[in-house]
Amino acid sequence: MRKRIFRRKQLAVLCIALHCSSILCIAGLAGATAAEEAYAAEPDEEDISGADGDDIAGSDIEDYEVTKEDIAEAERSVSEAAAASDSKETGYRSIRNPKLEVSYDPGTGYFTYRMPNGGYFMMNVPLGAICDEAVDLKTGEETWIDDLREDGIPILTEGKKYESMEEMLSDITEEQVIEATADSTGSYDFCIKSGTVEKTGITLCVSYGGFRIARSDIPLWINRVQAPYGYEIGQTGNSSGRLRVSGNSVELMSDGRYEINFKPVIQGLPEWTSRFVRDTTAPVLTFTPALTGQTMDRPVSFIPSEEGAVIRVYLNNKEVTLKNMTAYADGDYRVEISDAMGNGNVYFFSIDTEESPPYTVYLYIVLFLVAAAAAVIVTSHRKMRIV
Repeated sequence: MRKRIFRRKQLAVLCIALHCSSILCIAGLAGATAAEEAYAAEPDEEDISGADGDDIAGSDIEDYEVTKEDIAEAERSVSEAAAASDSKETGYRSIRNPKLEVSYDPGTGYFTYRMPNGGYFMMNVPLGAICDEAVDLKTGEETWIDDLREDGIPILTEGKKYESMEEMLSDITEEQVIEATADSTGSYDFCIKSGTVEKTGITLCVSYGGFRIARSDIPLWINRVQAPYGYEIGQTGNSSGRLRVSGNSVELMSDGRYEINFKPVIQGLPEWTSRFVRDTTAPVLTFTPALTGQTMDRPVSFIPSEEGAVIRVYLNNKEVTLKNMTAYADGDYRVEISDAMGNGNVYFFSIDTEESPPYTVYLYIVLFLVAAAAAVIVTSHRKMRIV
């Protein structure tokens, strides 16, 4: 009879313990929220400019960027006007990319490319070459530079870039450009024209791929290398990247450092070697703690995989500046990382320090409940022995 009474007492005690546990759990959650608010407070040295809409880095007004559609529209307009003028007034015809005679002067270091009508232009590098030096482009009598572009954008002889199509069109004059110099990293294309309607009735136009300037410290995004005009592929054994020779071009199959030698097929031309680094791999960020989910309940730090990578952080769609690459403030984040070649990655995550208490709070609650239940059982067991 006493054993049955003890069991009933045990059940009653356990029920009371569980009821107390629920009350303690609610109280623990409230305390944890207050503790987490204190934990989430930002340190004094932290800078989250722009988090509240103030001191946002960067300009709110973006520069006009010339698009391919703008360039195509301008080319169509110019072509239509030129065609109408040619047919109605002069009647001359244009011959594009005629065969060129190539020579080299070791005294001046210039390559001369002569057209069938006697017009010519000169360069200090082979036509179509990859080089790591400034390039001078000069034209001869009755020959001029009709178009010069850096990475697809029309530029002036002094290297000015057009910020808008209106600016480019307003800058067009009848003065013929006869000389230009390029000294910055980029891919350059040009069109050389030669001839006068009065003498020949024909205008020759050379618009081969111009040249490419590749500095040794700036990698390239490039998949294929074509032999310069008047050259063929030579040695490629000093390259660290994987490549494949196909006809008169080299296909680049991996990132790495390349050294490609070209042999002249025209007598009198010197050998030419192009050296450059190919980089098509995007840099990455390593996060602490790891982004196992999109919402984090604590500050997030990150480290880039490449030195010199450009990192831009946006909090609630506003660009902000973070010290020590650590995000503290609650909100939605977008972190962008890119290298000099434009290879990049984008990461998204949110920080919500009030969403839920850390897992340690739940652990303390469980341990407290277990200890309380054990104490109740031990006390009841001792009372049973006394009875």
